[in-house]
Amino acid sequence: MIVKWTASGKRAWAHRTNGPANLADEFRALAIDNTRGRIYVAGVAMVDTQTKEWLLIRYDPRGKRVWTRTFAAPGRLNDSSSMALTPSGAVMVAGNAGKSAVFHADAIAGKWTAAGALAWSEGFAGADEDYFADLAVDRHGTIFAVGETWNPVSNYDALICRFTPGGTLDNWVAIGGDYDDHFTAVALDAAGNVYATGTVGTALYADDRPTEKFSNGLAVRWQMRTREHDVVWSDAPAAVAVTTGAYPGVYVTGRGSQTAVTWDWLTIRYKP
Repeated sequence: MIVKWTASGKRAWAHRTNGPANLADEFRALAIDNTRGRIYVAGVAMVDTQTKEWLLIRYDPRGKRVWTRTFAAPGRLNDSSSMALTPSGAVMVAGNAGKSAVFHADAIAGKWTAAGALAWSEGFAGADEDYFADLAVDRHGTIFAVGETWNPVSNYDALICRFTPGGTLDNWVAIGGDYDDHFTAVALDAAGNVYATGTVGTALYADDRPTEKFSNGLAVRWQMRTREHDVVWSDAPAAVAVTTGAYPGVYVTGRGSQTAVTWDWLTIRYKP
């Protein structure tokens, strides 16, 4: 469901989406183009009890549906997680897509025009299952997508990819150790630097939170690694943001673990 609220807290309109299979469909991301009066939501629609496809819908400010689009690669593992707008008004969606045998799927980014035409879909194809969890677009239209890629030697590695505005994968970096590592969020600053955060495995079921700064070309500028408490439990960042002005910084927020069953909200500020 998507709901619009007025500034005074009254519900202006609400719309549900139910796919043809009448199963569990989800919205997972929202983007608003205030300049052009466009509202986009992205998620997944169930095709049957084991198969789903990407779902992308555009609304106008009054809540009228302008168009609906779906996307799927052959197979069952089609999952979208994040979206962002380009400077030209196109919409980007990221996730994964592919077959279900041995859980193999590729990390995919797709670009749609405001009219609903698929401009391109490209991705990262590793040895097994790959996934994009988040993406961001700079002022030139360059796309940065982060997530994970399967490394047969050491489980999952954290993955960051750079795509040109035309959809060419022109650089990528995978970072990992002996346990599962993931990037879960990405943000950009005005100079074009890229900040990614996620989790890095230290032992089975124990994760620290890494934050890394990359140049626009994906050269590593600095790496930070933190843990809220010195306990063998997992911290999990959910978002990263970059601010300027009087209090410039890189802010990472999410969950910090105290014990196996207790967590805090944890926000960390780094210098850019």
